[in-house]
This record gives sequence, structure tokens and C-alpha cells, in this order.
Amino acid sequence: LPSAGRKPHPVVSVDMLKRPSRRRTSSLGDLSEPSSRALLLDFVTALNEAFPDHDFADSKIEQFKEIDTADFMRNVNACLAEVTMQLPGILEQIWAALDELIDLHVCEVFAFVPDDSDDDACANLWDFYYFLFNRDLDKLIYFSCSAKR
Repeated sequence: LPSAGRKPHPVVSVDMLKRPSRRRTSSLGDLSEPSSRALLLDFVTALNEAFPDHDFADSKIEQFKEIDTADFMRNVNACLAEVTMQLPGILEQIWAALDELIDLHVCEVFAFVPDDSDDDACANLWDFYYFLFNRDLDKLIYFSCSAKR
């Protein structure tokens, strides 16, 4: 959440996040480029750190899909809608904190789609696994949440 003493960032709305799309050979870019291979390695490393009982070394590039930032925000808002009844303003705090850290207006968003053989993911009511990447700042945030039965 934003630190005390700093100017609060304006709340980011879904409509403010229109970016032109780019053509790529894969959602991560051209894998012959070192920067694209490094990004894939960063994603796999983050997943391995977040879930130490799993090994994501065999993750396929197709499991990382670039999505529109507005779609990312809509999905998170929908998934956390029930939480907002008990914690009003939580979404605004989340978006302000993420915007302060990574600048949502210019970051790229990638959804990780686990393969169907992951039993843990199947046991959840819903889940999401997102990577927010700001190339200019060279910052990566892994953002995930799940609802258990």
C-alpha cells in the first residue's frame, strides 16, 4: 500500500488503460532475443519462488499469454468483488499500490495459465496468476490470488 508521506497516486480506472497492441512471434516476444528468453526465465523463477513445492521449469511459452491491462483489472475486480463487501476501498488501495510500484499505464500484463494436470488449481473456486512487467523500469510483479472451497 502507498507509503505514508508520499503523494497518493490517482486511482487508475480501467478506461484509462488503452495501449496499442504489438505483433510478436509469441506473447513474450521473439525467443531468439535474449530479453524475451530472460523474461520467460524471470516468470518461471517467480513461479518457483511462489510455489516451492512445484517445479515450473517445464512450463511452455504458450502458458504465458499477454492480455490487455483493462481486462486484467476487470478480472481482478470481479474475482475480489465479494471481498469488497467486507473491505470497502480495498480495490482502490490495490490499484494505487500497483500503479505506484510499476505504472499500470505502461506495463505489460501476462496471464499464466496452469496446465490441466495441476490438481491444486482444479480445487480452487477461482484463481488468477498475473505478471506485470514494465520494460522501461525493468520491474516485474507477480500478482496472484485464489479462492479455496
